[in-house]
Amino acid sequence: MPLPIREHSESYNWLAAQDALARSTKYQATAAEIDRMDEVLSWNKWLTRLETTVIWGMAERKPVKEIGRKIARGRYTVHRIMKGAMGKIIKNLRKKG
Repeated sequence: MPLPIREHSESYNWLAAQDALARSTKYQATAAEIDRMDEVLSWNKWLTRLETTVIWGMAERKPVKEIGRKIARGRYTVHRIMKGAMGKIIKNLRKKG
């Protein structure tokens, strides 16, 4: 941060307030919560890293172009990856019972 901006923010004690806010909002998940998340998101283990990135991007309602830039693929390819990943999830869930 440039010196004049740092001095201005320190005069309002902005950085200290920002640090205090960051410390107060950190949340530590319990072991039971992590186990529950693993149980609910069991389908995640069937996917590749690329497929997981695409699915989470879509779930977060990111634009397809942005997801494509992140994985270095085009919009059409992002849609094909999404369709293939959803097929894998459905197939494995049917197998699982």
